[in-house]
Amino acid sequence: MQENGRRIWLCPLSVSCPRRWWLWLPLWRASSFATAFFPPTITLWAFLAQVLDADGSCRQAVSRVIAFFQQQGLAPPSPETGAYCKARIRLPEGLLARLVHQTGANLEARLKSTSLWHGLRLLVADGTGISMPDTPENQAAYPQPSSQAPGCGFPVLRLVVIFSLLTGALLQYALGPLHSSEMALFRSLLDQLTSGDLLVADRYYGVFAVIAGVQERHVHGLFRVAASRTTDFRRGKRLGKEDHLVAWQRPSIRPRNLTDDEYAHLPAQLLLREVRGQIDIPGWRTREVILVTTLLDPVQYPRQELLDLYALRWQCELRLRDLKIALHMDVLRTLSPEMVRKELLAHLLAYNLIRTLLWTAGQHHHVDPMRLSFKGALQHIRAFAPFLAATSARTRAELFTLLLSVLAQELVPRRPERVEPRLKKRRPKSYGWLQKPRPLCKRLLSLGRSLK
Repeated sequence: MQENGRRIWLCPLSVSCPRRWWLWLPLWRASSFATAFFPPTITLWAFLAQVLDADGSCRQAVSRVIAFFQQQGLAPPSPETGAYCKARIRLPEGLLARLVHQTGANLEARLKSTSLWHGLRLLVADGTGISMPDTPENQAAYPQPSSQAPGCGFPVLRLVVIFSLLTGALLQYALGPLHSSEMALFRSLLDQLTSGDLLVADRYYGVFAVIAGVQERHVHGLFRVAASRTTDFRRGKRLGKEDHLVAWQRPSIRPRNLTDDEYAHLPAQLLLREVRGQIDIPGWRTREVILVTTLLDPVQYPRQELLDLYALRWQCELRLRDLKIALHMDVLRTLSPEMVRKELLAHLLAYNLIRTLLWTAGQHHHVDPMRLSFKGALQHIRAFAPFLAATSARTRAELFTLLLSVLAQELVPRRPERVEPRLKKRRPKSYGWLQKPRPLCKRLLSLGRSLK
């Protein structure tokens, strides 16, 4: 951007090459930002740096802006966080949403046709919950689970995402309250899929309505069969060992997550392929799986390849772990539903930018980008970002080249026989659980009364 005739690089992942458009954004001269210290580009840069930072506080974000302005020879803003917080509120939610979709689509566009699986683009889908501060506004928009006592729980947002299995890019998302149907959120994403996509998902999505929606859009699907469905390989057309074609009939009772019109629109039956086999990965809770797919040709799509492909569905869990654990998105910090959504989108955007950087490092150094450590990349980016933003164009280019080289060395080792118990060794602090609203507990303590 240009500020007082000087070029300033704002994104925490910025480099000197202007053709890397996804790493920097032009300044908007909107009237509401004309005289502010925090125009949209500055605000977006600070917001992205905030979600990338291990601290994540507004004070840290403002301090970063102060140091940056001083280094650029500009008058720095006040250390008070109010102006920055108001600027985040003014930042359009639609802008963040468009950037999330655009960065994901641009990373996916860098895929070569030779990388596709039998000519199909591989996608994985799953849902998760995101917690947030317990404020009346958040509770009204995203109520806490009904099992938690009033004043003792936290609002929870339900998020459904679709990742690329080949690049790790987050391509689509849908969000709603916890009591909203995950199936309905997922079906709202189906219109974004295109012919030539293959969607892989767990048994929650392996139901008639989802598969019918996938087929209607000329998209292929590979799902684990829902636990409620009985599979009999003695029926249907036998294609091989534990591999057959079978006709699924429309449910006789309308599922609760479908409206009457949606249920009436379902076809009377679907011709599908079911396969059964072992996924022998030590440490997995499930060894034998039954899969259902729209890929009916056993020659073009062998049974074992389908089983191997479904085993890769676990990559979706790893991508969600990158978001929720590495980027600390599991518990959001903002106090209103509007800002909760913006904070969530800032995390998704930061994730796609890091994935793009990992893909660039892998391509430049001829290593598999999907084997590069996301956590390691985040640590290196945090260290390099201040110097990338504050140095000359020549030094910045050299630093960026070095950063790519460092990222390409962060290869996650292949550990096919690794087994880890799902247990923790370090004990948490022995505090009791809050069973009453906090204001009531404080009042009881001030009166010298027990909390029991």
